[in-house]
Amino acid sequence: SSLCSRTCKVLPTTSGAMRPGAQVYVKVFDDEEAKSSGLVHRRIGHLVRGVMGCVVALLAAGCLVAARGAGRPGSAAGAATEAVSLAGAGGPAMVHFSQIVNKTELPKLAGAGGSKSYLKDVAFSKVPGKEMAAGLYRLNAGPALIYTYTYEEIKYIVEGEFHLTDGTGQKVVARAGDLMHFPRGTKVTFETPNTGLGYYIGQRVSPEDAVEVDSAVKEAMESNPAMVYFPQIKETIGTQPYLENEDKSNSFLGDIVFSKVLGKEMTAGLYLDEAGPALHYTYTYEELKYILEGEFHLTDGTGQKVVAKKGDLMYFPKGSQIKFETPELGLGLYCGQRRGGEA
Repeated sequence: SSLCSRTCKVLPTTSGAMRPGAQVYVKVFDDEEAKSSGLVHRRIGHLVRGVMGCVVALLAAGCLVAARGAGRPGSAAGAATEAVSLAGAGGPAMVHFSQIVNKTELPKLAGAGGSKSYLKDVAFSKVPGKEMAAGLYRLNAGPALIYTYTYEEIKYIVEGEFHLTDGTGQKVVARAGDLMHFPRGTKVTFETPNTGLGYYIGQRVSPEDAVEVDSAVKEAMESNPAMVYFPQIKETIGTQPYLENEDKSNSFLGDIVFSKVLGKEMTAGLYLDEAGPALHYTYTYEELKYILEGEFHLTDGTGQKVVAKKGDLMYFPKGSQIKFETPELGLGLYCGQRRGGEA
């Protein structure tokens, strides 16, 4: 049986108060099989009445438990939300990339200096002058890859670890669950004792060696910026601010990383959706979303339906009209072609 952690931490909203009806996340300890499989999501409402309104920081080795708090939107509100149709059916269709780690064969990266580097772009946003490419990069043990970024990149570590050194001398061991930001111009040495796999979003055209090295890129390279490290981002679950919306959906969104290249701004963060009324959202920008936990049941303005599960990648073009639902919980790492705070 599982035992709830006795420690809880109240995480207020930006106004200083817990949102009424917010779910409660509790770290529990389960059997070894559950620990090794990652996060487990269970409903144990009768077990957490004594800690209602508390959130315990999520640890990768623990289990995730959700229970409904008081004041949750009732069935009438849910039914009313379900009756709302997508406004102005249409807009571009979302694009679904299923289980990208298992289904993507990574070719060897050309010009990798003898390193055992493998890379493939999987999804693209092709807005002229603001292109984005998302894909997978793997490095196996052997010679280091020495790389200078001619574009901005955000990389989530999917498995293994990367031992990184930048041009400032900063050293980071980026492990599965960590997030890295490599500003344009960053000089990085990639090494690994065994293997490392990263999901990246680059502010660039495809392929990566087609990026034009213009005066702005040269200036960035000369400035020798430092990489930025965000450890274990999934542990922040439950701290994301509530996303205000007319549907009264249980949606939470928190920006983490900001690329501020003028005219090409790019923002990444976590979006958490909990069971309840659906969220209807029209994208005013391009977005790529990698599903980290749970699942999203999605319907776009064309009528297309997708169940996006952990390990899937979604592309939402500008103008796409999306209905977000989840039977229990969905957590996604997004990267949007927008400034911070403009979701």
